[in-house]
Amino acid sequence: MPTTIPTITSTNRPGSPSAGDAYFETDTKDYTIYDGTNWRGYRFDKATGWTGSSDYSVTYDGIDDYTDFGQLSMFNAASSITMSFWAKTATTTQFPSIGIWTDPTKQFGFVGDTYNFAIVRGPGGTSGNALTYTHPGTGWHHYFLVYGSSRGDIYIDGNTTPVATDTTLPASLDSSGHSNFKAGQYGNNPTYVDGKIDEIALWDSALTTTELAIIHNNGTPGDLSSLNPTHWWTMGDNENVNNSTVFDQGSTINNGTNLNDADFSNDPH
Repeated sequence: MPTTIPTITSTNRPGSPSAGDAYFETDTKDYTIYDGTNWRGYRFDKATGWTGSSDYSVTYDGIDDYTDFGQLSMFNAASSITMSFWAKTATTTQFPSIGIWTDPTKQFGFVGDTYNFAIVRGPGGTSGNALTYTHPGTGWHHYFLVYGSSRGDIYIDGNTTPVATDTTLPASLDSSGHSNFKAGQYGNNPTYVDGKIDEIALWDSALTTTELAIIHNNGTPGDLSSLNPTHWWTMGDNENVNNSTVFDQGSTINNGTNLNDADFSNDPH
Protein backbone atom coordinates (compact mmCIF):
# COMPACT_ATOMS: atom_id res chain seq x y z
CA MET A 1 0.00 0.00 0.00
CA PRO A 2 1.47 3.44 -0.92
CA THR A 3 2.85 5.58 1.91
CA THR A 4 1.86 9.26 1.95
CA ILE A 5 4.64 11.72 2.75
CA PRO A 6 3.58 13.96 5.66
CA THR A 7 3.15 17.65 4.85
CA ILE A 8 4.45 20.76 6.63
CA THR A 9 5.33 24.32 5.63
CA SER A 10 8.82 25.82 5.46
CA THR A 11 8.02 27.95 8.53
CA ASN A 12 6.49 25.09 10.54
CA ARG A 13 9.13 22.36 10.50
CA PRO A 14 9.24 20.05 13.55
CA GLY A 15 11.27 21.47 16.40
CA SER A 16 12.93 18.17 17.37
CA PRO A 17 13.27 16.10 14.19
CA SER A 18 15.10 12.80 13.88
CA ALA A 19 17.65 12.00 11.19
CA GLY A 20 15.85 10.74 8.11
CA ASP A 21 12.54 12.51 8.80
CA ALA A 22 11.10 13.57 5.44
CA TYR A 23 8.29 15.98 4.58
CA PHE A 24 6.65 17.70 1.63
CA GLU A 25 6.46 21.48 2.10
CA THR A 26 3.14 22.74 0.80
CA ASP A 27 4.29 26.36 0.40
CA THR A 28 7.62 25.79 -1.38
CA LYS A 29 6.71 22.46 -3.05
CA ASP A 30 10.08 21.13 -1.81
CA TYR A 31 10.77 17.63 -0.52
CA THR A 32 12.70 18.25 2.70
CA ILE A 33 14.79 15.74 4.69
CA TYR A 34 16.47 16.21 8.08
CA ASP A 35 20.02 14.77 7.91
CA GLY A 36 20.59 14.78 11.67
CA THR A 37 21.99 18.32 11.72
CA ASN A 38 20.35 20.37 8.95
CA TRP A 39 17.28 20.40 6.75
CA ARG A 40 18.06 19.61 3.12
CA GLY A 41 15.65 20.51 0.33
CA TYR A 42 15.07 18.60 -2.90
CA ARG A 43 13.03 20.18 -5.66
CA PHE A 44 10.99 18.80 -8.51
CA ASP A 45 11.63 20.32 -11.94
CA LYS A 46 13.68 23.24 -10.61
CA ALA A 47 17.31 24.16 -11.11
CA THR A 48 19.51 23.88 -8.03
CA GLY A 49 22.98 25.19 -7.41
CA TRP A 50 24.59 27.48 -9.96
CA THR A 51 22.65 28.00 -13.19
CA GLY A 52 25.62 29.35 -15.19
CA SER A 53 24.77 33.04 -14.95
CA SER A 54 23.16 35.62 -12.68
CA ASP A 55 19.92 36.62 -14.42
CA TYR A 56 17.87 38.14 -11.61
CA SER A 57 18.10 40.19 -8.43
CA VAL A 58 15.46 41.34 -5.93
CA THR A 59 14.35 44.97 -6.03
CA TYR A 60 13.16 47.02 -3.03
CA ASP A 61 11.32 50.37 -2.92
CA GLY A 62 12.88 51.83 0.26
CA ILE A 63 9.45 52.13 1.90
CA ASP A 64 8.43 48.73 3.24
CA ASP A 65 9.79 46.01 0.93
CA TYR A 66 12.02 43.25 2.25
CA THR A 67 12.88 39.57 2.00
CA ASP A 68 12.48 37.43 5.12
CA PHE A 69 14.69 34.33 5.38
CA GLY A 70 13.46 33.26 8.81
CA GLN A 71 15.54 32.22 11.81
CA LEU A 72 19.08 31.09 10.97
CA SER A 73 20.60 28.85 13.64
CA MET A 74 24.13 29.61 12.39
CA PHE A 75 24.00 32.94 14.24
CA ASN A 76 23.37 31.39 17.68
CA ALA A 77 26.53 31.97 19.78
CA ALA A 78 28.51 32.34 16.53
CA SER A 79 32.15 33.34 16.94
CA SER A 80 32.84 33.61 13.20
CA ILE A 81 30.68 34.52 10.22
CA THR A 82 31.24 35.66 6.64
CA MET A 83 28.59 37.40 4.54
CA SER A 84 28.86 38.21 0.85
CA PHE A 85 26.36 39.95 -1.42
CA TRP A 86 25.98 42.41 -4.29
CA ALA A 87 23.89 45.57 -3.99
CA LYS A 88 22.83 48.52 -6.11
CA THR A 89 21.32 51.51 -4.31
CA ALA A 90 19.35 54.40 -5.79
CA THR A 91 21.37 57.10 -4.04
CA THR A 92 24.56 57.44 -2.00
CA THR A 93 22.46 58.10 1.11
CA GLN A 94 21.04 54.58 0.86
CA PHE A 95 22.97 51.62 2.25
CA PRO A 96 22.07 47.96 1.64
CA SER A 97 20.03 47.11 4.75
CA ILE A 98 20.58 43.43 5.51
CA GLY A 99 21.25 41.29 8.58
CA ILE A 100 19.96 40.18 11.99
CA TRP A 101 19.75 41.82 15.38
CA THR A 102 19.18 40.88 18.99
CA ASP A 103 17.35 43.53 20.95
CA PRO A 104 18.97 45.16 22.74
CA THR A 105 22.48 43.74 22.72
CA LYS A 106 24.17 42.65 19.48
CA GLN A 107 23.72 42.99 15.75
CA PHE A 108 25.27 41.58 12.61
CA GLY A 109 24.83 43.15 9.21
CA PHE A 110 24.60 46.35 7.22
CA VAL A 111 22.12 49.05 8.17
CA GLY A 112 21.05 52.06 6.14
CA ASP A 113 21.92 54.91 8.46
CA THR A 114 25.00 56.38 10.15
CA TYR A 115 26.58 53.05 11.04
CA ASN A 116 26.70 50.11 8.75
CA PHE A 117 28.40 46.92 9.92
CA ALA A 118 27.77 46.39 13.60
CA ILE A 119 27.99 43.93 16.41
CA VAL A 120 26.48 46.24 18.97
CA ARG A 121 26.54 45.96 22.77
CA GLY A 122 24.36 48.90 23.70
CA PRO A 123 20.56 49.34 23.84
CA GLY A 124 19.03 50.03 20.46
CA GLY A 125 22.44 50.14 18.80
CA THR A 126 23.24 53.51 20.39
CA SER A 127 26.57 52.37 21.82
CA GLY A 128 29.08 49.61 21.35
CA ASN A 129 30.98 48.60 18.24
CA ALA A 130 30.11 49.85 14.79
CA LEU A 131 32.18 49.95 11.62
CA THR A 132 31.55 52.79 9.18
CA TYR A 133 32.70 53.32 5.63
CA THR A 134 32.22 55.64 2.66
CA HIS A 135 29.43 54.71 0.27
CA PRO A 136 31.06 53.36 -2.92
CA GLY A 137 28.46 55.04 -5.16
CA THR A 138 25.32 54.06 -7.03
CA GLY A 139 25.56 51.08 -9.34
CA TRP A 140 26.40 47.48 -8.48
CA HIS A 141 29.00 46.82 -5.75
CA HIS A 142 30.19 43.72 -3.96
CA TYR A 143 30.19 43.68 -0.13
CA PHE A 144 32.13 41.17 1.95
CA LEU A 145 31.90 41.09 5.77
CA VAL A 146 34.17 38.88 7.86
CA TYR A 147 33.78 38.39 11.61
CA GLY A 148 36.07 36.19 13.71
CA SER A 149 38.50 36.30 16.65
CA SER A 150 36.70 39.41 17.98
CA ARG A 151 37.54 41.22 14.73
CA GLY A 152 35.32 42.60 11.99
CA ASP A 153 36.35 43.66 8.48
CA ILE A 154 34.42 45.14 5.55
CA TYR A 155 35.73 44.66 2.02
CA ILE A 156 34.18 46.27 -1.06
CA ASP A 157 34.47 45.35 -4.74
CA GLY A 158 37.07 42.64 -4.28
CA ASN A 159 39.73 44.91 -2.80
CA THR A 160 41.73 42.81 -0.34
CA THR A 161 42.40 45.83 1.88
CA PRO A 162 39.41 46.33 4.21
CA VAL A 163 37.61 49.68 4.12
CA ALA A 164 36.84 49.30 7.84
CA THR A 165 38.23 47.16 10.67
CA ASP A 166 37.45 46.75 14.36
CA THR A 167 39.57 44.44 16.54
CA THR A 168 37.51 44.93 19.73
CA LEU A 169 34.25 43.21 18.80
CA PRO A 170 32.54 40.76 21.18
CA ALA A 171 33.91 37.22 21.06
CA SER A 172 30.53 35.82 19.98
CA LEU A 173 26.94 36.67 19.20
CA ASP A 174 24.08 35.95 21.58
CA SER A 175 23.10 32.29 21.90
CA SER A 176 19.43 32.99 21.14
CA GLY A 177 16.86 35.72 20.59
CA HIS A 178 17.97 36.85 17.15
CA SER A 179 15.53 38.36 14.72
CA ASN A 180 14.83 36.72 11.40
CA PHE A 181 17.55 37.30 8.81
CA LYS A 182 16.25 39.89 6.37
CA ALA A 183 17.37 41.71 3.23
CA GLY A 184 16.00 45.13 2.37
CA GLN A 185 15.06 45.81 6.00
CA TYR A 186 17.15 46.19 9.15
CA GLY A 187 16.55 46.99 12.81
CA ASN A 188 13.73 47.20 15.34
CA ASN A 189 12.81 50.62 13.98
CA PRO A 190 13.32 49.41 10.44
CA THR A 191 15.37 51.11 7.79
CA TYR A 192 14.70 50.01 4.23
CA VAL A 193 16.84 49.99 1.11
CA ASP A 194 15.84 51.65 -2.14
CA GLY A 195 17.65 49.49 -4.65
CA LYS A 196 18.51 45.90 -5.54
CA ILE A 197 20.31 43.02 -3.77
CA ASP A 198 21.73 39.91 -5.39
CA GLU A 199 23.69 36.72 -4.59
CA ILE A 200 23.56 36.67 -0.77
CA ALA A 201 25.84 34.03 0.78
CA LEU A 202 26.67 33.19 4.41
CA TRP A 203 29.39 31.00 5.92
CA ASP A 204 29.77 29.87 9.54
CA SER A 205 33.50 30.62 9.38
CA ALA A 206 35.81 33.56 8.70
CA LEU A 207 36.80 33.37 5.06
CA THR A 208 40.13 34.66 3.74
CA THR A 209 40.95 37.28 1.13
CA THR A 210 41.93 34.42 -1.19
CA GLU A 211 38.35 33.20 -0.98
CA LEU A 212 37.14 36.79 -1.38
CA ALA A 213 38.92 36.90 -4.75
CA ILE A 214 37.14 33.70 -5.82
CA ILE A 215 33.75 35.08 -4.77
CA HIS A 216 34.27 38.51 -6.34
CA ASN A 217 35.47 36.83 -9.55
CA ASN A 218 36.70 40.08 -11.13
CA GLY A 219 33.27 41.63 -10.73
CA THR A 220 31.13 38.79 -12.07
CA PRO A 221 29.11 36.57 -9.70
CA GLY A 222 30.01 32.92 -10.13
CA ASP A 223 29.52 29.44 -8.78
CA LEU A 224 30.05 29.32 -4.99
CA SER A 225 29.44 25.58 -4.63
CA SER A 226 33.12 24.73 -4.10
CA LEU A 227 33.20 27.07 -1.08
CA ASN A 228 30.25 25.23 0.52
CA PRO A 229 28.22 28.24 1.75
CA THR A 230 25.95 27.57 4.71
CA HIS A 231 23.25 29.63 3.00
CA TRP A 232 23.21 30.95 -0.57
CA TRP A 233 20.32 32.80 -2.15
CA THR A 234 20.83 33.64 -5.82
CA MET A 235 17.81 35.98 -5.65
CA GLY A 236 15.86 34.70 -8.62
CA ASP A 237 18.15 32.54 -10.72
CA ASN A 238 16.66 29.26 -9.44
CA GLU A 239 13.06 30.25 -8.88
CA ASN A 240 9.79 30.62 -10.66
CA VAL A 241 9.94 34.42 -10.67
CA ASN A 242 6.15 34.63 -10.75
CA ASN A 243 6.01 33.71 -7.07
CA SER A 244 7.60 35.12 -3.93
CA THR A 245 9.90 32.28 -2.78
CA VAL A 246 13.68 32.82 -2.78
CA PHE A 247 15.32 29.39 -2.72
CA ASP A 248 18.36 28.60 -0.59
CA GLN A 249 21.15 26.87 -2.54
CA GLY A 250 23.38 26.43 0.54
CA SER A 251 24.13 23.38 2.65
CA THR A 252 21.45 24.36 5.18
CA ILE A 253 18.06 25.13 3.64
CA ASN A 254 16.17 28.27 4.67
CA ASN A 255 14.11 29.62 1.79
CA GLY A 256 13.20 33.31 1.83
CA THR A 257 9.96 35.12 1.04
CA ASN A 258 9.67 38.47 -0.76
CA LEU A 259 7.21 40.61 1.20
CA ASN A 260 5.10 43.66 0.39
CA ASP A 261 6.21 44.72 -3.10
CA ALA A 262 9.71 43.19 -3.08
CA ASP A 263 10.01 41.45 -6.41
CA PHE A 264 12.43 39.75 -8.78
CA SER A 265 14.12 42.01 -11.31
CA ASN A 266 15.96 41.13 -14.50
CA ASP A 267 18.58 43.72 -13.55
CA PRO A 268 21.15 41.39 -11.96
CA HIS A 269 24.77 41.82 -11.30
